[in-house]
Amino acid sequence: MNSLDTSLIVALIFNICWFAGGFHFFCLIPHKAALLLRPDIPPGDERTKLAIASMRFIGGFNFAFLALSLMGVLQFYSSGDTSGKSLLLSASAIAHGSQFALNLPPLVQGGLKGGAPWDVVSNPRMLFIFVMDLLGMILNLIPLF
Repeated sequence: MNSLDTSLIVALIFNICWFAGGFHFFCLIPHKAALLLRPDIPPGDERTKLAIASMRFIGGFNFAFLALSLMGVLQFYSSGDTSGKSLLLSASAIAHGSQFALNLPPLVQGGLKGGAPWDVVSNPRMLFIFVMDLLGMILNLIPLF
Protein backbone atom coordinates (compact mmCIF):
# COMPACT_ATOMS: atom_id res chain seq x y z
CA MET A 1 0.00 0.00 0.00
CA ASN A 2 1.59 3.32 -1.01
CA SER A 3 1.29 6.62 0.88
CA LEU A 4 -1.63 7.73 -1.29
CA ASP A 5 -3.56 4.62 -0.32
CA THR A 6 -2.67 5.17 3.35
CA SER A 7 -3.90 8.78 3.29
CA LEU A 8 -7.12 7.62 1.62
CA ILE A 9 -7.72 5.01 4.32
CA VAL A 10 -6.91 7.49 7.09
CA ALA A 11 -9.40 9.99 5.63
CA LEU A 12 -12.12 7.36 5.26
CA ILE A 13 -11.60 5.96 8.78
CA PHE A 14 -11.71 9.50 10.16
CA ASN A 15 -14.95 10.08 8.24
CA ILE A 16 -16.49 6.85 9.52
CA CYS A 17 -15.68 7.68 13.13
CA TRP A 18 -16.68 11.34 12.85
CA PHE A 19 -19.93 10.80 10.98
CA ALA A 20 -20.89 7.85 13.20
CA GLY A 21 -20.36 10.10 16.22
CA GLY A 22 -22.37 12.84 14.54
CA PHE A 23 -25.21 10.45 13.77
CA HIS A 24 -25.25 9.20 17.35
CA PHE A 25 -25.08 12.66 18.88
CA PHE A 26 -27.51 14.50 16.61
CA CYS A 27 -29.99 11.72 15.84
CA LEU A 28 -29.98 9.39 18.85
CA ILE A 29 -29.48 11.94 21.65
CA PRO A 30 -30.71 15.16 19.99
CA HIS A 31 -31.68 16.78 23.30
CA LYS A 32 -27.99 16.87 24.26
CA ALA A 33 -27.05 18.29 20.88
CA ALA A 34 -29.69 21.02 21.25
CA LEU A 35 -28.33 21.90 24.68
CA LEU A 36 -24.83 22.06 23.25
CA LEU A 37 -25.88 24.74 20.79
CA ARG A 38 -28.12 26.73 23.11
CA PRO A 39 -27.80 25.81 26.80
CA ASP A 40 -29.89 28.85 27.75
CA ILE A 41 -33.17 27.53 26.26
CA PRO A 42 -35.48 25.95 28.89
CA PRO A 43 -36.32 22.23 28.38
CA GLY A 44 -40.08 22.64 27.73
CA ASP A 45 -39.74 25.67 25.46
CA GLU A 46 -41.04 25.47 21.87
CA ARG A 47 -37.58 26.52 20.67
CA THR A 48 -36.17 23.42 22.35
CA LYS A 49 -38.59 21.19 20.45
CA LEU A 50 -37.60 22.88 17.20
CA ALA A 51 -33.90 22.54 18.04
CA ILE A 52 -34.30 18.82 18.84
CA ALA A 53 -36.14 18.18 15.57
CA SER A 54 -33.41 20.08 13.71
CA MET A 55 -30.72 18.01 15.40
CA ARG A 56 -32.34 14.79 14.11
CA PHE A 57 -32.31 16.26 10.62
CA ILE A 58 -28.57 16.96 10.95
CA GLY A 59 -28.12 13.40 12.24
CA GLY A 60 -29.61 12.12 8.99
CA PHE A 61 -26.96 13.95 6.98
CA ASN A 62 -24.27 12.49 9.21
CA PHE A 63 -25.72 9.02 8.58
CA ALA A 64 -25.60 9.58 4.82
CA PHE A 65 -21.93 10.57 4.94
CA LEU A 66 -21.22 7.63 7.26
CA ALA A 67 -22.78 5.26 4.71
CA LEU A 68 -20.86 6.91 1.87
CA SER A 69 -17.56 6.51 3.74
CA LEU A 70 -18.31 2.88 4.59
CA MET A 71 -19.10 2.15 0.96
CA GLY A 72 -15.82 3.76 -0.04
CA VAL A 73 -13.84 1.56 2.34
CA LEU A 74 -15.69 -1.55 1.18
CA GLN A 75 -15.04 -0.70 -2.46
CA PHE A 76 -11.38 0.01 -1.82
CA TYR A 77 -10.77 -3.24 0.05
CA SER A 78 -12.95 -5.51 -2.08
CA SER A 79 -11.77 -4.39 -5.50
CA GLY A 80 -8.76 -2.14 -4.99
CA ASP A 81 -10.54 0.31 -7.28
CA THR A 82 -10.03 3.88 -6.07
CA SER A 83 -11.37 5.56 -9.21
CA GLY A 84 -14.22 7.18 -7.26
CA LYS A 85 -11.98 8.55 -4.53
CA SER A 86 -11.98 12.12 -5.90
CA LEU A 87 -15.75 12.37 -5.75
CA LEU A 88 -15.98 10.74 -2.31
CA LEU A 89 -13.17 12.76 -0.74
CA SER A 90 -14.29 16.03 -2.35
CA ALA A 91 -17.84 15.60 -1.04
CA SER A 92 -16.53 14.77 2.43
CA ALA A 93 -14.08 17.69 2.40
CA ILE A 94 -16.96 20.00 1.44
CA ALA A 95 -19.12 18.58 4.25
CA HIS A 96 -16.39 19.14 6.86
CA GLY A 97 -15.30 22.45 5.36
CA SER A 98 -18.80 23.89 5.23
CA GLN A 99 -19.33 23.09 8.91
CA PHE A 100 -16.00 24.68 9.76
CA ALA A 101 -16.82 27.77 7.67
CA LEU A 102 -20.30 28.13 9.17
CA ASN A 103 -18.75 28.19 12.65
CA LEU A 104 -16.39 31.04 11.74
CA PRO A 105 -19.02 33.81 12.21
CA PRO A 106 -19.97 32.65 15.74
CA LEU A 107 -16.25 32.45 16.51
CA VAL A 108 -15.56 35.96 15.21
CA GLN A 109 -18.70 37.48 16.78
CA GLY A 110 -17.71 36.26 20.22
CA GLY A 111 -20.41 33.68 20.76
CA LEU A 112 -23.65 34.41 22.57
CA LYS A 113 -22.25 37.63 24.02
CA GLY A 114 -21.52 38.87 20.50
CA GLY A 115 -24.97 37.97 19.18
CA ALA A 116 -23.95 34.70 17.51
CA PRO A 117 -26.39 31.77 17.74
CA TRP A 118 -23.90 29.66 19.74
CA ASP A 119 -20.51 29.98 21.35
CA VAL A 120 -17.59 28.23 19.65
CA VAL A 121 -14.70 29.29 21.88
CA SER A 122 -15.90 29.06 25.47
CA ASN A 123 -17.88 25.87 24.85
CA PRO A 124 -15.26 23.07 24.74
CA ARG A 125 -17.54 20.72 22.80
CA MET A 126 -18.27 23.30 20.10
CA LEU A 127 -14.58 24.14 19.89
CA PHE A 128 -13.84 20.40 19.49
CA ILE A 129 -16.37 20.16 16.63
CA PHE A 130 -14.89 23.29 15.03
CA VAL A 131 -11.32 21.92 15.13
CA MET A 132 -12.32 18.40 14.05
CA ASP A 133 -14.20 19.73 11.03
CA LEU A 134 -11.08 21.63 9.98
CA LEU A 135 -9.03 18.44 10.46
CA GLY A 136 -11.60 16.41 8.52
CA MET A 137 -11.49 18.84 5.62
CA ILE A 138 -7.68 18.68 5.52
CA LEU A 139 -7.55 14.87 5.82
CA ASN A 140 -9.99 14.51 2.92
CA LEU A 141 -8.03 16.91 0.73
CA ILE A 142 -4.58 15.32 1.26
CA PRO A 143 -5.20 12.19 -0.86
CA LEU A 144 -6.42 14.38 -3.72
CA PHE A 145 -2.98 15.96 -4.21
